[in-house]
Amino acid sequence: MTNESFEALLQENRTFSASDDFKKKAAIKDPGIYQTAANDRLKFWESFANDLHWFQPWDATLEWNIPLAASAAAWARQRKARQRVEHPSGLHIMGL
Repeated sequence: MTNESFEALLQENRTFSASDDFKKKAAIKDPGIYQTAANDRLKFWESFANDLHWFQPWDATLEWNIPLAASAAAWARQRKARQRVEHPSGLHIMGL
């Protein structure tokens, strides 16, 4: 396989619409949510985080320090594999 034909495989331009039943059951039905997120992604996610209970309010909406980011990514992979996980905070969590 040439590089050119391989690159062609990476092009995907199709779109798939959700069924009416799926749309009816959606938690968020406002198509404007995409523009809201594009305008200010941190404010967008912070608004959802505010709906959760926090024992202590956060100081920054996004903190992406490499050691913490790498351990968070590893934690997510382990959780996905349905293994017992030790979160960087020391919590022991069973995957769903």
